[in-house]
Amino acid sequence: MKKKLLGRIMGGALAVMLALPMTGMWGMPLLQVSAAGDADDSSASQPETTVTKVQAEDAELSLEIGTDMLSQFVKEEEPNSDEGGHIKTSKIGATVTLTFEGTGIRFYTKCGNGAGKLSVRIDDGETQEINEYINSSTAQFKEMLYEDLELSETNESHTIVLTTLEGERSNFNFDYFEVISLEDVVEDDYIQSEGNTTYYLDSSAAPDGDGKSEDTAFDSLEDINGIEFAAGDKILIKAGSEFQGQLYPKGSGSEEAPIVIDMYGEGEKPLIDGNGRYSDAPTFRDNGPFGEEGSAVYLCNQEYWEINNLRVKNWSDDGQDKERSGIRIEAYGGGTYHHIYIKNCEISDIRGYNGQDSIWDVVPENGGTTFYGSRTTHRTGGINVVSYTERDLTNATSSSTAGAVIDGQPKAIKSKTAMPTGSPPQIYEASWITRITAIQTW
Repeated sequence: MKKKLLGRIMGGALAVMLALPMTGMWGMPLLQVSAAGDADDSSASQPETTVTKVQAEDAELSLEIGTDMLSQFVKEEEPNSDEGGHIKTSKIGATVTLTFEGTGIRFYTKCGNGAGKLSVRIDDGETQEINEYINSSTAQFKEMLYEDLELSETNESHTIVLTTLEGERSNFNFDYFEVISLEDVVEDDYIQSEGNTTYYLDSSAAPDGDGKSEDTAFDSLEDINGIEFAAGDKILIKAGSEFQGQLYPKGSGSEEAPIVIDMYGEGEKPLIDGNGRYSDAPTFRDNGPFGEEGSAVYLCNQEYWEINNLRVKNWSDDGQDKERSGIRIEAYGGGTYHHIYIKNCEISDIRGYNGQDSIWDVVPENGGTTFYGSRTTHRTGGINVVSYTERDLTNATSSSTAGAVIDGQPKAIKSKTAMPTGSPPQIYEASWITRITAIQTW
């Protein structure tokens, strides 16, 4: 039995260590609510949470959306607001009410020199005030003016009511909320391998095989993905087999007995085709891991694996820059994950792009152009090796303002990466505590 966490939202710095070369402002004060007397212990274990965005116009509004700000809410098209717009009104006493399931809430809006005050009330609590006014002729967008992350210890129903207040200024803006909730935990019943066992996979095999011989081979990727493999196991895929979807075997091997994926029989290497699988583009406020949805072959927090003699594709004709990988190795939560060998694989037709995994700034040790994530990720999308360090995002305002590390005390680790173009290796240094050691060859 193994738990699978859904919707993990983490902060982190990207790190990768490759052993061999590859081929091929000005802001408003924030009203923060926290429990008095709580100590700030960034090394304490943090619950897994999800962040769900809700546009203000999708909440319960006391006025209709129309064209008259004196008596209605008006939708203002504004590229700098979230999703290109926000709602506004000049009606005193107008309310925006959101009922949600979760443990916390944030409110974001546009601030300007004509904006007024709002009252905030959650459930039956005391009424508080927030001010959208700033003494500047330049408006500020997507400003977080309210945050309460300690409404309840478990996901419970809460209601937040924002009300426009009479005062010197009478323009009121509403952009969006972020609902914080504990992750859903789904129990996945993986079959536990005993180890030192050979499993066979053949796309032309009859259904319902037990996978223990060539004659009774598994016929689907789902058969393999449902097993938690152990030291000494082998996953052999018949030459010429073709599969669409994702290969995501579970478990880890050992230093003495890694788990091996390879082909058997004569003919073309077996194909794993992601068929355009992708994950949503990350931002500095919703860091990984998020590669499972966008990769054809995937490992996460696993070690001692050898992946040999596969053809891997993940192409889409949609013409969109989306997060896609051929083979993706991810890790998070601290520690070192060893011995990820990728050998003699033919990886092609990966519709990634050069902005993948853009989260936190990484600066070359000896100067040069700042970039995001790992060089290999940006240059190829074919093989991505990415690790994340969880960070406190409370005060994060951009990709260059990484918050305090939550996972634990980081170490300074150097990453040496040779570019596919044949340029000399470059060395980068950052602070993180999750590390992957991998060897990639063809």
